[in-house]
Amino acid sequence: LGDSGNVMGDVFGKRESYHQLAEDFFYPSANALTNARKAGWLYRHKEGFCGFFTRWRRRWVVLQGGYLFEFRNAEAKRPLELPIEVTETHASIHQNNKRKGELRYMRLSGITGHQVYCADDEHVLELWIHAIQAAKEEITSQRLVDQGTSHVTQVEESPSKKLNAHQRNG
Repeated sequence: LGDSGNVMGDVFGKRESYHQLAEDFFYPSANALTNARKAGWLYRHKEGFCGFFTRWRRRWVVLQGGYLFEFRNAEAKRPLELPIEVTETHASIHQNNKRKGELRYMRLSGITGHQVYCADDEHVLELWIHAIQAAKEEITSQRLVDQGTSHVTQVEESPSKKLNAHQRNG
């Protein structure tokens, strides 16, 4: 350990805390998300006090690696809050005819609640739904492959069992 007594700081050559490393992972800048599956402007619905004074806020939204990040703009240094894990959500398009005209919106429902987003046109909204579904499918299939690989690796790591089976058959 260096004079700081900070193991992570010494490992990475910097004096950063675990908290800072976790914060950098969960709160990247908008520019740091370079391998995004989809990025663009959406409007997020926010309810006001006791359900009154509802409003739509224009947000820069980035879908990367199974997470949906929301920023104030495309140059923001930090997301507005923790990212939404899309593998734990259900994305669907809804229609509201109650007020002036029709409003089509995307609702992401998960174990921590739901978020409602709207786009400038229906086609953009549908592209977001398809991108979220594709990200969910990709991550789910990768997890299954990883689980299958770890199982195969564990079986193959036992050469004594292979030798015993070969001796019995041979």
